[in-house]
Amino acid sequence: MICRIVMAVTAAAFATITAVQARQQETVSWSCSASAPDACYFHLCRFTGGVATFVIPAGRSTHISGASETIPGKDTYCVEVNQLPTACRCKTVTADTND
Repeated sequence: MICRIVMAVTAAAFATITAVQARQQETVSWSCSASAPDACYFHLCRFTGGVATFVIPAGRSTHISGASETIPGKDTYCVEVNQLPTACRCKTVTADTND
């Protein structure tokens, strides 16, 4: 009986957290201000524990929608020119353009 109650409470808490995260997800703008022919390598650290990497060519920008679970103010990122970031100080993702 105790196991069923714990499972029900856990499921309800997970559903609440998921619903809150879904409301917080936004479309986020990313850009690379490097000069051609360089590219910016981004390492996105989600506060939920996930990690994503992506590359944007010099002088370009893109938008990543909420479906990717990007949450401004909670997620962080590092960026490096022409290589994946290895050791950098993470910046907080904002609702404005991130570069």
